[in-house]
Amino acid sequence: MRSKKRTRIIASGDALKRRRLGAGYNAVRFSRIVGITRAQLSMIELRRSGVSEQTAVEIARALDCGITDLFEIVVPEHEDAGLLARVAGTAKPVAGRPLRVDLGLSSDQFYRRVRALADAGVIIPERGLKNRLILSPADEAVLRQFRAIEQRYQNRGLEWCAERLRYEIATARAAALEARLEQLEGR
Repeated sequence: MRSKKRTRIIASGDALKRRRLGAGYNAVRFSRIVGITRAQLSMIELRRSGVSEQTAVEIARALDCGITDLFEIVVPEHEDAGLLARVAGTAKPVAGRPLRVDLGLSSDQFYRRVRALADAGVIIPERGLKNRLILSPADEAVLRQFRAIEQRYQNRGLEWCAERLRYEIATARAAALEARLEQLEGR
């Protein structure tokens, strides 16, 4: 079962509160301008609550600065793989065997790679009927990219390749979210 944690946009340290006070706004006035309650503003500034993309845009506009000056994006590891699935355009669940054959791996090689990626927290495979490994479309995209990294860095081990993939996914995810936030700022 996958975690229910989602990507969150949270205040970056005390930057939001410093900018708000520097602009001369008290909490009540600023929360009215942005369209949230004072309690919500307090929770956001204390990093106890995330904000929606729209609220982040409204806060940045009110303080006449960029979203990245005030907020950071927190991405749970299990969501990183979803970006690859969207980029790859995969749509249906896949079973382990066809993918294993497609990647040119023996059963042992395939399951060692799945285990390395699962240990690194990059994928969360599930077991189906008769203990058959079922991978999501995101997992398939991750395994394909992992195989490409493995072939590019042939002298590295599986664990190193898994960590390298995790880094590449997180970088791609952050860039995609950054582009989305910039797009919203431009509206």
